[in-house]
Amino acid sequence: MKKLLLLPVLVFVLSGLVSAQTNAIDFKHSFGVNTKINPDQMEYYVPIWLNEKTIVSPFLAVQFNRNFETDNSSIGLGLKRYLIQPRTAAPFVNFDTGYSYNLNQGFVGLGFGGDYFISKQFSIGAELNTRYTFRDVGTRLGVGIDNFMVLPGISFGIHF
Repeated sequence: MKKLLLLPVLVFVLSGLVSAQTNAIDFKHSFGVNTKINPDQMEYYVPIWLNEKTIVSPFLAVQFNRNFETDNSSIGLGLKRYLIQPRTAAPFVNFDTGYSYNLNQGFVGLGFGGDYFISKQFSIGAELNTRYTFRDVGTRLGVGIDNFMVLPGISFGIHF
């Protein structure tokens, strides 16, 4: 059900890409704050703009259970590369890697999506990520299992 709710957002963002706006936004950002909402977790990013098309982002992810209690937390590093110079809307590909504390699992992921820049400082986006998790077999607490998942998400960003 949640995946079906994210589909219209993804269609909206991708339709903005097709319209190909011509007014480029002057990107002179250095960092920002971004929140991504997935079906069962929230991720908090600090995007650092390396250039007009590339962002590196340390992040903290918090996963919730059915009672909205914290079930797991992760830290990681993400890399986002826009396929075109960001204008009003821009598609991107991303890569992330990190470690989940409570489950003693590492993860790597690839994804794609689009960001819609409402103004120079605000953006919304939609993306679809694949993530592979692997257990930490080097510790006796490595209780997790290897897993492959697909995570749709929507994001809200503020850029400085």
